[in-house]
Amino acid sequence: MKIIQNQQEINITSHVKLAETQLKDSKIYVVNTQNYIEHIAAYIAWTKVGGNIFVKSTILPEKQSEILDEKISNYSYENSICFHTSGTTGVPKLVVHTKEQMDSIALMATKHMRWEENTRFFEFLPRVNIWVLAYCTCTCII
Repeated sequence: MKIIQNQQEINITSHVKLAETQLKDSKIYVVNTQNYIEHIAAYIAWTKVGGNIFVKSTILPEKQSEILDEKISNYSYENSICFHTSGTTGVPKLVVHTKEQMDSIALMATKHMRWEENTRFFEFLPRVNIWVLAYCTCTCII
């Protein structure tokens, strides 16, 4: 699979393989980058091998990041993608989406946006919520 980033075509196969290895070895893969290629690669790997993906913001204050790291270490879900809230009312809370929920979100977005196999899009929104992740990943599963 190839993605265009900064006017360059990038083969993301190595990114997917790295995420697959991490998911197989530890059953959890933390995505802590704003690089959408890593997000998409993690999602593709997750659909192949299962496990848990935790999408962690790169701009969290250190204390909140430490608290979330502790929550991740006690994580007990299977085959899920986990995001966190912004923490505006205190400590960020974990938001868990199962494989079935993510499949449903992707299917709804695909139908709503009338995406087809040859659909191309320009992604310009920040990747901080579940709908944007579905938007970024739906073309990977059509």
